[in-house]
Amino acid sequence: GTTFTGWHNINNNAWNAIEISWASGTAASFRLYTGGVLRQTLTNLNTNAYKLDAVRLGPSTSLGTNVVGTMYFDDFVSKRNTYIGP
Repeated sequence: GTTFTGWHNINNNAWNAIEISWASGTAASFRLYTGGVLRQTLTNLNTNAYKLDAVRLGPSTSLGTNVVGTMYFDDFVSKRNTYIGP
C-alpha cells in the first residue's frame, strides 16, 4: 500500500536531512523528520503484512508538469533500528 504525509517545504537552499521512522505491526506508527525536527506522525497503521522495500525521492507527480528547479541528493542512508539524526 501507499500512504502519504502532508507537504513540507524546504526552501533554504542548503543541506537538509530527511528521515523517516517506520515499523511493521498491527498498530504501527510512521514519523517524518526534516532537519532533525519531527514534522508529522501517522499512527495506528496496520502495516503487519507490509515491508519497506522501496523509497521514492523527488517531487510528486501530483504536482503536474510545471515543476521547475534542481534537486540534489548527496547521500542516502538506511538503518534498521536506530535514529540517524541530522
